[in-house]
Amino acid sequence: MIALSALTLASCKGKKGTAETPVPSISVALPEVKDITLTKDYPGYLSSQLMVNLVARVNGYLQTSHLVPGTKVKKAT
Repeated sequence: MIALSALTLASCKGKKGTAETPVPSISVALPEVKDITLTKDYPGYLSSQLMVNLVARVNGYLQTSHLVPGTKVKKAT
């Protein structure tokens, strides 16, 4: 048994050690520091405080209108 272990140890001395693998090159990126403004978006609905009903004082049909929907109008005096 001792002779067998001595023979095994003697045969290991002649072999070279394991080949070292080269260290892989790694690219490194540095972080960029910036100020960030946090915003939040929420769905919503708009409604007017004042409501105006337009009522015709005569019978008939409206053929043309000089108002554009959604634009501001001036109060009549």
